[in-house]
Amino acid sequence: MDMDMNILFVTHRNVDPLIGGIERVTYDLATELVQRGVSCYSAYLEVFERESDVVNVFSDSKRISKDNVCGDFHSLICERHIHFVIVQGSDENVTSIIRDVSEAVRSAGFCKLIFMFHNMPGFEFTKANVKVLLHRILNGRNLIYNLKYLLFQIFGAVAQKAIRSKIEKKYKVPYQLSDKVVVLTGKFREKYAQYANVQCDDKICSIPNILPYKQKYDMGRGEKQKEVLWVGRFDDRHKRLSLALEAWRRIENEFPDWVFRIVGYGEDEDYYRAYVKSSNLRNVRFEGLKDPYPYYGRASVFMMTSAFEGFGMVLLEALSMGAVPVAFDSFEPLHDMVEDGVNGFIVGDGRMDDYCSRLRTLMSNQDLRETMSRKGVQMVDRFSAESVVPKWMELFESLAE
Repeated sequence: MDMDMNILFVTHRNVDPLIGGIERVTYDLATELVQRGVSCYSAYLEVFERESDVVNVFSDSKRISKDNVCGDFHSLICERHIHFVIVQGSDENVTSIIRDVSEAVRSAGFCKLIFMFHNMPGFEFTKANVKVLLHRILNGRNLIYNLKYLLFQIFGAVAQKAIRSKIEKKYKVPYQLSDKVVVLTGKFREKYAQYANVQCDDKICSIPNILPYKQKYDMGRGEKQKEVLWVGRFDDRHKRLSLALEAWRRIENEFPDWVFRIVGYGEDEDYYRAYVKSSNLRNVRFEGLKDPYPYYGRASVFMMTSAFEGFGMVLLEALSMGAVPVAFDSFEPLHDMVEDGVNGFIVGDGRMDDYCSRLRTLMSNQDLRETMSRKGVQMVDRFSAESVVPKWMELFESLAE
């Protein structure tokens, strides 16, 4: 395909690779495409402000007015002669505007619309930690949103039935309006179709995320420390840092020379800090919103505790940097990356005793850690840019025919 190609990425927030998973993978994909001669543009709805020295890979970035979504997109598509619009998301902040984006694409008449679903189909039905929800509500945080989830917890099956039709619309509308729907693993194609109540046809395809780190970990560097690492957003319904802290509480006294480092940010931080204080945990370090790369390099063990993931980017990053994961079996792409007992451990979801047992096994056996670490580094090549970007180019070519 001719590399004279213009692509517009649409995200909820501005594309800063340190503020969230979607922003990170959007940045990584755009970077690789730009290096191959493609011109990439960015459009977003909200700004996340922070001091940043991240290199801007986009030819132009534009904040879209919520009062004129269709008009703003139409102008941007025509002015930049966009060939492909890729809507990145899974929450209502993005899916709610896809009708306007589609209208702008169709009225322009010369580009195609791709919807990339960055989550696990059906994640909406995941329950939250009631203690964390109550903490949010009592502290006046996002009251309507959190009260809705509290009611969802209380009424269970009734609540699921009530929102099922709404969820179906959320999946079906992007399917109907887009030229292609992309999910992050082949295991999600059928699930997406089920929630959208459509046939699982060729309109739904799968392309994984790109491993962002060009330089994989070299065991000869000798940087590994007695450190356990967790990386993610402080959103307990999704990432469940509360489970990682509970696991650490159970084992900390057995490994007094080990440290648990937490890299991330989010609205549940004060809950986590209060838990650490009330549990008298001495070796927990909150590192804040930082580039996790150097932390992966030092960590020997990585805790993955998410309730759901569209892919699990931090898991791939940890593997590439030689940090051996212990993960709950709560999302299908996990099995694309981790082979239980070979390059990490997979534990039945919620089985905390087993999870702590695997942590103890790794933390007490350096030879095992090093063996698994090497296996992890070797197994990430399938997610390299050289493996993944051609899948995108094939998709673009198929839509251009």
